[in-house]
Amino acid sequence: MVVIGGLDPLQDWQRRYADVLRRKGKAVRVVEFPEAIHTFFFFPELPDCARLVEAMKAFIDDSNASSDSAA
Repeated sequence: MVVIGGLDPLQDWQRRYADVLRRKGKAVRVVEFPEAIHTFFFFPELPDCARLVEAMKAFIDDSNASSDSAA
């Protein structure tokens, strides 16, 4: 899971990182928050912080479900 904030000046690096992972054959989920600043997840008062927690939970749940079905 690669998280990209739309107002993050480093978002190009995050996109390239996701592309490299894909080229290496890794499954990548890119989650974008268009109004988010760099390190927005350090600020629990920002609405996107709570949305990120939910997105991370969904990613983990999906990953666990995929692992369980493969076993």
